[in-house]
Amino acid sequence: MNTATDHAALRLLLNVLADRGWVDSQQMALGVVDAVFADPALLDDPDAIRKVVPDSFTLANGTTSKVVAKAILAQKAMLISLISRANPDLKPALVQIDDIETFSAARGISAAEIVEFATPFDVPEEYIKRMLMEILGEPYHQKDWGGELDDLFTGQVQFGGRSVTASFLLKGRGLSGPMKQKNLGKNGDQIDRLLLQPAELFVVQHVHKVVVGVRRELERGVLARRYQGHTATGTVWDGADTARLAAAFGYLNRDTGDMRSLG
Repeated sequence: MNTATDHAALRLLLNVLADRGWVDSQQMALGVVDAVFADPALLDDPDAIRKVVPDSFTLANGTTSKVVAKAILAQKAMLISLISRANPDLKPALVQIDDIETFSAARGISAAEIVEFATPFDVPEEYIKRMLMEILGEPYHQKDWGGELDDLFTGQVQFGGRSVTASFLLKGRGLSGPMKQKNLGKNGDQIDRLLLQPAELFVVQHVHKVVVGVRRELERGVLARRYQGHTATGTVWDGADTARLAAAFGYLNRDTGDMRSLG
């Protein structure tokens, strides 16, 4: 153990043990940290975590490996984040809209240029969906229904120098105010469902502000997919990003704020 992230993970687990009154005389926490940093997939397997917990620890603390594994896995999202930081070769879990080649034209529009139209960007979700389909050249319209995993799924996005599949969660003016986790579906699980799609790029978009908690939820979900062996990247677009995109492709008149009619 020789990095700040390793030590942060160890402190995290030692605090978990202390909160429960467990004594780590067997260096169980160190063993868990070494194991999950060597193989992050262990965090997807409670039985594998149980095997890392020595019998001497459970006997000394009057508990079971199942209880200990549950306490450790309650910190799964934080551990995944720390493991990611320890690996400089991993690409960022979240990228900006103009990091994606298909939407890179937005780089030429500053937030200051469209700010008067973007707080919020008063556009319905269906317009945003159809605008994206036109930009992408996506020929297949996806009808909305209650059990959908996303609002748009396409293989027409260029990212990282190649075509990738992308899954979009879209919110228009029907959601007033900032996007919070509680706004994401009846059970607040829309990002979880989005990440079930067989995509490589996951887009969460809103016409207003997106709170930090939503960004963190998408980041953790992307990191979890990566450690399950999938290629995954996320991006979050707020009202300013959406307006920049619309202006870059000629849908938003930057002088008047008028939106172009869709074909």
